[in-house]
Amino acid sequence: MQVIRSRERIEQVHPPSLRATLLLRAAEAEEFVDDFSELVSFILIEPGVAPSDLSGELGREVHLITPDASEIVGDHLALVYVLSDDGAGASVFVRIDPAEAAQLNPISHKPSWAFRERQDR
Repeated sequence: MQVIRSRERIEQVHPPSLRATLLLRAAEAEEFVDDFSELVSFILIEPGVAPSDLSGELGREVHLITPDASEIVGDHLALVYVLSDDGAGASVFVRIDPAEAAQLNPISHKPSWAFRERQDR
C-alpha cells in the first residue's frame, strides 16, 4: 500500500494514466486549499494488502463504510471516502483486471468536497 501526500510522490506513480488522474485530482483539491494533502490522501492498494492496513490508514473499519463516490480509472477502481465534516478524505485506487471493469457499477457522482467553496486563506 502506498500513501501519497505530495506532488513529488505523484510524479513517481505508474502507469502514466494513473499519475495523470492523481495530478488532476490534486489540482481539483487545490481549488479549495493550498496543498491537496490538507484535503485528500491518495492510497494505492497493491496485491496482498490486508483490509486492516487500509482501515488503519482511514481511521475506521473499511468494511463498515461505503465509498462516497467511485469510478473506473484505467485499470484501477477509484473509491472516494469523505472522512470528516470539512470534506477531508481519501481516494483509494485498487488495481483491477480490465475484463472485470465492465462488470463493476461505480457510483457516478462527485465527492462532496468537489462542491465546497474555497475558504479564504
